[in-house]
Amino acid sequence: MCNGFLFPAERLSICSVTSENLPCVASRQYVRISTDPRRREPAKVTWQSHPGRRMVANENPKPGPNGAHIDIAAMRHIVQLAGSDFEVFFYTIAIESAKLVGADGAALIVTDAEGQLRYKFFYGLPELFQTEILNYRATTDSGTIGQALMQKKAVFTRNYAASPYAVKEFLKIGLKANWIIPFNTGSHIDPTAALVISWFNEYPEHEPDDSQLEIINLFCDLINSGLSRQAMIDDWKNQANRDALTGLPNRRALMDYLPLALERARRSGQWLIVCVMDLDDFKPVNDNHGHAAGDTLLMELAYRLKNVLRTVDMVARLGGDEFVLVLENLESMADMETALNRIHEVVVQPFELPNGHVVMVDMSLGVTLFPEDDATPDYLLRHADNALYIIKENKGKREKCWQIWQQAQPADQDAKS
Repeated sequence: MCNGFLFPAERLSICSVTSENLPCVASRQYVRISTDPRRREPAKVTWQSHPGRRMVANENPKPGPNGAHIDIAAMRHIVQLAGSDFEVFFYTIAIESAKLVGADGAALIVTDAEGQLRYKFFYGLPELFQTEILNYRATTDSGTIGQALMQKKAVFTRNYAASPYAVKEFLKIGLKANWIIPFNTGSHIDPTAALVISWFNEYPEHEPDDSQLEIINLFCDLINSGLSRQAMIDDWKNQANRDALTGLPNRRALMDYLPLALERARRSGQWLIVCVMDLDDFKPVNDNHGHAAGDTLLMELAYRLKNVLRTVDMVARLGGDEFVLVLENLESMADMETALNRIHEVVVQPFELPNGHVVMVDMSLGVTLFPEDDATPDYLLRHADNALYIIKENKGKREKCWQIWQQAQPADQDAKS
């Protein structure tokens, strides 16, 4: 649950509250609006960003020509959602934004990692065009959205079809008018996102006024806070599930992945193999060239393994020189041997160290096959590890670098799921 938001003081320089369940604390730079969801009394918030212009939020919104009114219960709900459900949070803001100006829908458009515009959501978009528009990509200077981003201010287009910046995809879906409010995200100086409010059924009677813009700017602040929080959580989850050295999935990610992979194998009826891999002759690399050289080798190995595996496969690092590979959609022993031979080939290729020396390592691999070994993820790993122990014990006389686990091998016998 989110206890509140900080809004820039230049937007909210004066703030008064007539109900204790929506306290506002003003500082030199910010005004904080916070909520307590346990209390349900009506609340009224009045703020003024410049002389002569006031906005009032209350339980019965009635837009007026010199001010804008919003439902404070809806605002309270939006603030609470920001701490839990991002999808519903963004969607609720879109609904309230459209209601504020009598529009039919609202969308959030952001700049992606490739520098292109894409829709994060589009409330009110006709169902027929959902897939086409949500997959829409464009440069940051295209259409009326590009104009708003370049001008760094809200752009209202009363008749979209008559605009020289109209885009054919939006003419096709019957867009009559739009109002685009750009805003900054994260630490960006220039706008990188926009709230796009749209009319599909009728043309708007009048241009949105400054009071409505002020409220939409608050919504944009909320969206920016939500985007930042979502990015932080996604980054935290990614770090928690990644090996710090190689960037590969770690044990936590592997244990999340395996149950899903096993379910896919059950549905497809094809083999899945779990392999525990340990490098041979890796210790001398650390001993003779230092741990930094060993780390370089492991990072290069991780890169090679990711490139040799198919998109349906996975490689994770458990720690040290121990890796786990999960290979799916195998139809025969020949498929398995082909895959393991490819992996072996990239492992035994020479590694160049930072000091200029070239070293070589080999691998030992313990393998277990599902569904023949119809065990839980924990026991599949244990069985593969048992097979690894056997192949390493017989390293001097083995014909190949892997060993398949068999029921007769020493192992826990209560592994059946």
